[in-house]
Amino acid sequence: MKNSSALLPSALSPEELFTVFDSLGNSMLGFNRDWSRKVASCAAASGKDGYPPYNLYKRKSKDTGNPQFIVEVACSGFSPEELDVTVEKDQLTISGRKDGDSEVVPDNEYIHRGIAKRKFALSFILERNVRVQGSSFVNGILQVIMEQIIPEEDLPQKIEIKTGNNPALTSTVE
Repeated sequence: MKNSSALLPSALSPEELFTVFDSLGNSMLGFNRDWSRKVASCAAASGKDGYPPYNLYKRKSKDTGNPQFIVEVACSGFSPEELDVTVEKDQLTISGRKDGDSEVVPDNEYIHRGIAKRKFALSFILERNVRVQGSSFVNGILQVIMEQIIPEEDLPQKIEIKTGNNPALTSTVE
């Protein structure tokens, strides 16, 4: 099938392009779901093993009515000082590091060790209108709230209907 869109790479059909977007996992926040399946978040290379576990959900802002995206990351064993939330251009990165060797306590003989305390980094690609509003750390859960800011020119506009003879709206045929 020949690619009919000038925006798509010539080597990919539209169906193949959707497959590429689907393969990103949840990689982009704020993009149109009909076009990219509203892929929502993506763990970077260091987070592909599922660590740390995280939730991502969408809701409407109570203040503005705009869409909000919330990422909740389980950070058991981390303090707020060991966590970083940064935004650079269109990428949100959430990372954690353990200072010193906190994995092994010399006097402990572990029978089972299921609480991971290793460094991590999760990355999320943000659509150009998505802004990070803030973050909080409560009971071992880091929460990052983002809001999709809808530009004024993208909001619906009410067009006034005028009546009568308006010279600006009528044309003359010569």
